[in-house]
Amino acid sequence: MQFEQRMRGSTRQTKIYPRDIERIRILIPSVSDQKLIRKEILTQFSLLDRAQSLREECVRRIESMVETN
Repeated sequence: MQFEQRMRGSTRQTKIYPRDIERIRILIPSVSDQKLIRKEILTQFSLLDRAQSLREECVRRIESMVETN
C-alpha cells in the first residue's frame, strides 16, 4: 500500500522516487519471531521436497504399469 501511495508517472510508466522509498516503513520481526519464521519455512521446504519425491515415485510406478500393459 505504501508503494501504491507513492507511485507517480504520466507516461504509463510508474516511477517511485528515492525520497519516497526512504519514507517507506518496514516492520522487522523480533529475533525470536525471525527464528520461528525460519523454522516454519524450512519445514515447508522439507514438505515440498517430500511431496516432489512422492510425485516422482508415483509417475515412475504409473509409467511402469503402462509399459507392461
